[in-house]
Amino acid sequence: MTSVVAHAAATANQTASVEVDKGQLVFQSKDGKAQTPSFTFNNPKVSAASQTVGLNSNNATTLGISNQLGTGEPWYVSAQLGTFTSTDSNKRTLEEATLNFAPDSTTGSDPVKLSSTNLIAGGSAAPLLSAAKDTGMGDVATSLAKTTLTLPKVTYAGTYTAQLTYTLTTGPQS
Repeated sequence: MTSVVAHAAATANQTASVEVDKGQLVFQSKDGKAQTPSFTFNNPKVSAASQTVGLNSNNATTLGISNQLGTGEPWYVSAQLGTFTSTDSNKRTLEEATLNFAPDSTTGSDPVKLSSTNLIAGGSAAPLLSAAKDTGMGDVATSLAKTTLTLPKVTYAGTYTAQLTYTLTTGPQS
């Protein structure tokens, strides 16, 4: 009979660790520009009656957000519309013009809340989309292809422009 001799084995336990740095919450970019849409609308007519016009088919209508914070903080996007002013030397305005946002689809791994928002030209900012705590992480893209412009009255023909400002904020929507 052969005898077996057992040898004691020594073991040591250590740990492996990694510290993950948080990233940023920013508008997605495409070709170096923030992915926030500008809008060109179909041409309305001079009219005393209210009219609503849709988008020209050449618009890029995606609003893109990249949330790489890794903290689960809530965030929201608001928008504000300046006054529509004519591009000619007369600087006429379109009174009470309203931009009607109707977000119609969102892509991304986490749900976000879409808000149909009406922005009155020259008025206050209003919420457009938001992500609650622990949602809206990663990349989110929202289509604004159903956006329209309502003009209560158009007295003078011409080209009018207004500044459209998007603001991306961390924290709960106020």
